[in-house]
Amino acid sequence: EKKLFVCDYAEMDALRQWFPEERVACAPIVLLFVDEHDQMMPLAIQLFQTPSETNPIFTPNADQTSKGAWLCAKLHVQVADLFLHEVASHLFNTHLLAEGFYLAMMRNLHKRHPISELLREHFWGTMAVDFDGRGILVAEGAIMPRLLCAGSGGTTGLLATRMAAANAETLFDFP
Repeated sequence: EKKLFVCDYAEMDALRQWFPEERVACAPIVLLFVDEHDQMMPLAIQLFQTPSETNPIFTPNADQTSKGAWLCAKLHVQVADLFLHEVASHLFNTHLLAEGFYLAMMRNLHKRHPISELLREHFWGTMAVDFDGRGILVAEGAIMPRLLCAGSGGTTGLLATRMAAANAETLFDFP
């Protein structure tokens, strides 16, 4: 019935080399299930990729003394999810890829070409938003690297990793 799911944030482990020393970011593995109300609920969380005695598996059914540990484990999952979503899914897959298509369109299609006329409105403001966004969100000392777990090194490292792996098969996973 497809009621069990695994969410693996292994990509966070590979990014650790770029993290600032003072930051700790987990690379959690989360086991989720769909309950009787069709809500996806966490069942177990392991904060790091390699199982060990110092890397326990947290569950919601712990005793009262461990309830805080369960909340902290869920918080670490949310931190990893937020970072990967904002940098990889949103910034890279949305803004930076659209910028590439916009530049290709402007350089290769006449302004009266039907595809150019169709896409122009969709790309309106793309370059300005991306230019401002790089300075405000990604640059050293900008707000996002200070807020996100990986700092500017992890942010640019993830973007570089995604760009190196980008091709038509990985970017456009059509059914």
